[in-house]
Amino acid sequence: MHRASFEWNRVSVEDGVEIAYAERGAGPPVVLVPGWTMAGDVFEHQVLDLAPRFRVIVIDPRSHGRSTATLTGNSYPQQGRDLAAFLRTLALRDINLVGWSYAGLACYAYVEQFGTERLRSLTVIDQTPKPLRTGVDGEWAEHDLEGFLAAMVGPTVADPNAMAVAFIEWALGRQPTPQESEWLCGMHLRTPRDAAVCLLVSAMFSDYRQLATSLSAKIPFANAVSQAELTEAQPWLSQHVSNAVVWTMPSHLGFWDHAAEFNRRLSVFLDTGR
Repeated sequence: MHRASFEWNRVSVEDGVEIAYAERGAGPPVVLVPGWTMAGDVFEHQVLDLAPRFRVIVIDPRSHGRSTATLTGNSYPQQGRDLAAFLRTLALRDINLVGWSYAGLACYAYVEQFGTERLRSLTVIDQTPKPLRTGVDGEWAEHDLEGFLAAMVGPTVADPNAMAVAFIEWALGRQPTPQESEWLCGMHLRTPRDAAVCLLVSAMFSDYRQLATSLSAKIPFANAVSQAELTEAQPWLSQHVSNAVVWTMPSHLGFWDHAAEFNRRLSVFLDTGR
């Protein structure tokens, strides 16, 4: 990882597809899943902080990081199936599952298909369960269709390098240092362009609102929300997921850029479910 070295292993989730993972520590498992085009390295601070008390596992989803890049299966429902195969292979149970950004969609897809039997808790970091805006009052969404195409899909197709720079600056909410930019953009660009576009399309048409609404009645459920998302997220969560634990962070990458406070809040949730 960025400041610490971890041994990476691989697990086969289907013929020809291997998921890379690293782990550290012992205790209740915490499985950390990175979002669109990013790799498990981005959770470096969570691994180091949580490993003294938890078995912390980070994964690279298919077509991300060190995992197999595929021409097919680049969707969040498939990431949910890959996650199920991964958890079964490692015989993990009573799992604290954490998904950042579009990996929140992968976590929702996992629960939709396989239930919560293996889970102790779920934490979604800065991700609405329905990214595409429809114009209904009280939505928590990211873009309308035109906005998705203009802000995400078009730039990813036209100039992946420029898109990487813009994406990282947006996610940090500030100008990265040259070292940060090199590391984070390099991570982003390891995902093939075709896979990145397919995942954006999958995200556009994801809708896990009903599932999110029901989750807090089944397992402890937390949402960490960036300040930019709070205006829409807080009213929606208060109305539809009132039992969920909610806390804020400064930016989309706030768990990395402001790790101490994020880890303190996550640790409280992992320990108490609150």
